[in-house]
Amino acid sequence: MAKDKKKKQSENIYYIIQTMNLFTTNTCNFACSHCKRGNLDGKHLDDRTIASIFKNVYQIDTLNLNGGEVFSNPDVLRKVLNRIKEKQIVVFQLSIITNGTLFTEEIETILDDFSLYLADHGGRNIQIPLSQDEYHTAQLEKIKRENPVLYMRYQENIDRLQNSSYYGGPNKLGYIINEGRAKDLDIPGKIETRAYPHICYLDRKTFKEIDKPILFLGGITGIDVNGIFCDTAGTMPPSKDRCYGNLKTHNYYEIAKRSVFPFENTFEDYCERCATELKAANTYFNPPGTTFQNTGAYIKTTSQLQ
Repeated sequence: MAKDKKKKQSENIYYIIQTMNLFTTNTCNFACSHCKRGNLDGKHLDDRTIASIFKNVYQIDTLNLNGGEVFSNPDVLRKVLNRIKEKQIVVFQLSIITNGTLFTEEIETILDDFSLYLADHGGRNIQIPLSQDEYHTAQLEKIKRENPVLYMRYQENIDRLQNSSYYGGPNKLGYIINEGRAKDLDIPGKIETRAYPHICYLDRKTFKEIDKPILFLGGITGIDVNGIFCDTAGTMPPSKDRCYGNLKTHNYYEIAKRSVFPFENTFEDYCERCATELKAANTYFNPPGTTFQNTGAYIKTTSQLQ
């Protein structure tokens, strides 16, 4: 009985997530030799997994869609974004790193529709950086030699992205993580991946206009195509020690508790810890242009809760 009561209580918790790295697909039309993902298995998010991932999610500060190549499956992309709209989830920013070759008119139409939703629900923008480095260039050159017609189609799609309002500029390669295919690269300077920080704060009183408890999830919430809450910095699927639980069978709160993620005592402590962990991550990975944005800056009204 006590176990059932705890389960019911945890199902009433809503979630504000600082950064979600969501894998939509394990398919890619490139096979870059530096790819940290390894040899992907071709799986995609299914309907049940999508529903589980966004259940009781209230807000996502930054949503990063990952792959594979996200644009290789327009149907899954559409389902993910439609689910966000159906549940009226606030997303401040959507980011998708791509090789650009599959940025078709269909993809642009899907993003146009979601962009209108963002504008109406407190969101900022959609950013799509284009991967530009020697490894992606080598893949394009190979396609150009072997299939000139396909190469021309890919180039048209890259041009479409670069001329769109979503283009986030070139994504230059600042470092190579020694995971996946990169393990076979005989080059200096590769870095090892590290576990993501996970910071939690359960709020029951700060936002009194909301009649539900809110769990703030700081750091990076990684989720693979199977709905596994995990670290997504390297090879997919990740190693067992970096898999924390399946969202199809357990919610975020249950996974955080049983994985012994640290829970902060106050919202201020939570924000300070998030900033500290992000600074440490920036020092380690040194990605350009990354800044901490205070989570929880925008809260929906109770009437918007689904």
